[in-house]
Amino acid sequence: MMEFTMSVLGGLPVTIEFSIARPDYDVGIMSSYCDGWHVTHIAGRKVKKAPQWLYNRIEARKGEEDRITMACEEYAAKHKREYFPDE
Repeated sequence: MMEFTMSVLGGLPVTIEFSIARPDYDVGIMSSYCDGWHVTHIAGRKVKKAPQWLYNRIEARKGEEDRITMACEEYAAKHKREYFPDE
């Protein structure tokens, strides 16, 4: 798992923890991709349980989930050696 901090919903700082899946050439997935993410901190404070209210707002805002997923993938690409040390 990797994590980084970004702003969502126009400015709320959150820490996102995510995993990256390796390419699966047999099924046509040619590059690594974000396999899942979740919020671990909101405005610097650790969340005790899943912040469903936040996930609902992210889901309701068009393109926000895609933006988070893309940010995860970009972060992983910059830190690839840390996540996949054998590549």
